[in-house]
Amino acid sequence: MNNINFKLSNFLDDDEFSFLQDKKEIYKDDLFFWDSNFQPQVITIPKSKNKVIDIVKFAEVNSKKIYLVGGGFSYTNSFSPELPDSILIDLSRLNKVIEINKKSRYVIVEAGCTWKKLYDELKPYDMVVDFPAPLSGSHSTVGGAISQGVPGGMQGVLGLEILLPDNSVIKTGSWSLKNKSKPFYRNYGPDTSGLFIGDNGIYGIKLSVALHLKPKQNGKAYASFDFKSYEDLASSMVELSKFDYIVRRTGLDPYETRNISKVGLGDGIKTVIKALSENQSLIKRLSNTSSLMKTGISFLNECNWTLHLKVEGINDDHAEMTMQKVREVCLKKSREIPSILPMARDLVGFSIRKFLGPSGERWVATSGLFPIEESLHIAQKIQEFFRKEKQSMDKYNVVHSFITNFSQYYFLCEPCFYWNDKLTNRHLNNIGIAEKLNYSKFPDNLSTRAYVIELRNKLRNFFFMHGAVHVQIGNFYNFRDSIDDNYENFLTTIKNTLDPKMILNPKKLDSIGIFDKNKL
Repeated sequence: MNNINFKLSNFLDDDEFSFLQDKKEIYKDDLFFWDSNFQPQVITIPKSKNKVIDIVKFAEVNSKKIYLVGGGFSYTNSFSPELPDSILIDLSRLNKVIEINKKSRYVIVEAGCTWKKLYDELKPYDMVVDFPAPLSGSHSTVGGAISQGVPGGMQGVLGLEILLPDNSVIKTGSWSLKNKSKPFYRNYGPDTSGLFIGDNGIYGIKLSVALHLKPKQNGKAYASFDFKSYEDLASSMVELSKFDYIVRRTGLDPYETRNISKVGLGDGIKTVIKALSENQSLIKRLSNTSSLMKTGISFLNECNWTLHLKVEGINDDHAEMTMQKVREVCLKKSREIPSILPMARDLVGFSIRKFLGPSGERWVATSGLFPIEESLHIAQKIQEFFRKEKQSMDKYNVVHSFITNFSQYYFLCEPCFYWNDKLTNRHLNNIGIAEKLNYSKFPDNLSTRAYVIELRNKLRNFFFMHGAVHVQIGNFYNFRDSIDDNYENFLTTIKNTLDPKMILNPKKLDSIGIFDKNKL
């Protein structure tokens, strides 16, 4: 180790690498448990793109594998080392917003920049990115989201700057031009940007990203609805999928509806209620204001399956007019409730408190995306799945919930598990002081943990059998088994061509390019 330390110090500053045990332990797992993982031999935190290039050169010369991490809040084993003696590159210091071009409507940002920082720097320009930034954007990074994928599409990515395993750096789309290079157009020649989106970093290291910008809309309208069943919610989502102007769509089951104020939106809800007495325009945009002022949010305790929507327009009246068409659909099978949750979501912006339950319970999500036409069928089948597991879940005191989303073409079903168990430093280092004091005393709950791992694997296999696709694939979902042989061979050929020594993120994306299935 001393020899490696000496070699790293030849090109990295002292604060750009670490062999400390407590830091390495954090990177062995993400938010879930992975018994087959290893601690990295060394953690590197480079301050510049050139330092990243130097680390890759070092890894190749010294026959080391490289794993990549951004914000570190994965729960699908997307960055933790699966081979020993590896180098982990933490890209969080590559966090600059390089260029904001309001006229040609793009922004260039380093891959380690958080979504919150990007949004904050765009505020003076009255612009936002054309990309569905994750709720965890206070910590999650632009490069991490693009490597893992997020529901809602990646059409907002205009170009990527990629460090390949052979240490060459490429830029994609119009960004690749020799003369007057600007990342204003993605589809110049083959769409090579798409090759590195959702690749979990197996093809190259994202150094910087160009994203499309759009003007921030001034008009907003919010609405929330309470449905009696998951089936009613799902079938309404099918009918709502034709409305492209809905910009945020979140469905919550009774458990999530009644606990959301405790895990992520609490501060936003308090702000909304306080502002109601001071802001007439806010009152106008929030339905059932009078009952909300009298009873607060206690109405949520009586709700079942809720849907929370946001529509944008050129002004508030325009947004409200388009929201009226949404109401006509939803009110066929629901009742309207105060739309405090979607408004609070806007005020909060980003939050990671959702990675624990309301009383500090461990949390993990497992999601599947299906064709929008299968919404009702999947809603019925997934409830059957949990009815069969109820006795065992009650035995281990494991609670499940549902988060649901939809677009013009997909239905997202995301069951979440909550259970009592010891928290890791990754959890404890990212919550408030009072919560940290209380939650740090939780003991290991090995039997329940083993059951949750088994149950989650069953749920993953359920999704596989019903034809789901996934974002945030990591090394958890059945990616390799789900695709046909020709496509697998194509992806493996690309991996073998770009990374013949298998340096980058080996064994991610379900071992693509690592093993020949026919030789196992």
